[in-house]
Amino acid sequence: MAKKVFVLGATGIIGLAVARAFVRKGYVVSGLARSEDKANLLLKNEVIPVRGEAKDTASWTQVAEESDVIVEAVGDYVDYSTPSILLKALSEIAKKKPSITIIYTSGVWVLGESRDVELTEEKVNPTPLVQWRPAVEQAYVGFNGIVLRPGIVYGTTAGIPAGWFSAVKGGKLVIGPKQFAGTIHAEDTASAYVLAAENEKARGQIFNLSGYPTDLVATFQHLQEKVEFTLEEAEGSHPFEVAVRLSSRVSDKKAKEVLGWEPHALPLEHYVSHYYNVWAAYN
Repeated sequence: MAKKVFVLGATGIIGLAVARAFVRKGYVVSGLARSEDKANLLLKNEVIPVRGEAKDTASWTQVAEESDVIVEAVGDYVDYSTPSILLKALSEIAKKKPSITIIYTSGVWVLGESRDVELTEEKVNPTPLVQWRPAVEQAYVGFNGIVLRPGIVYGTTAGIPAGWFSAVKGGKLVIGPKQFAGTIHAEDTASAYVLAAENEKARGQIFNLSGYPTDLVATFQHLQEKVEFTLEEAEGSHPFEVAVRLSSRVSDKKAKEVLGWEPHALPLEHYVSHYYNVWAAYN
């Protein structure tokens, strides 16, 4: 009988890619949907919709408990009570069902800024927007959960790159000074979740998924050859802006060695005009 996966945040940039990846591997995948439109989006991707709200844990707990794998990919940067509510509910499920695999979606922003040294999983220095996140990571590790830390996810119509492309379309893009960051395609991100779920050695571990080291100044200078816009460099003025303009060099050697993971998609830096055109086609 096929194993079951339940995805919280299944209609988001990472969650939907993850749900589709599990579908392709032959899992029965369910995902949380807040509305009829979101439920239909999941159905179109062969994911069984579960109507409810993330914070209303009673709306999805039964489906989660019946699953073999649970993925938390909510990524709420507005309501900071959400991560703790989900953590409490998922820790209780883990106690009832120790065999279950629970994967928590964090991000490389917990590692902070680094322009010269590649940052590994061990030492954290979170940017202000995610000061709370290292404690949440450790709580998941504490009940044998898996923590994945993607870099900047591209290849969809949402997320940080969508904000960049929208600014480009508007005529002016501002990025961090000499900004350098790890960028990872949504489908490459998703493949790591499947590999982690299927690898017993991944339990209780944290993995960086930085993807391709990307010089963002050079990336958008490439795009200026195709699209007319002004490119500026400046520090961020509020927590989200500071995070988005963070420069970091992150090692994902552990994910490659333990999970056998590798990114395969076209890199953003060299194919930025292609990804811009994809975004524009949806907008």
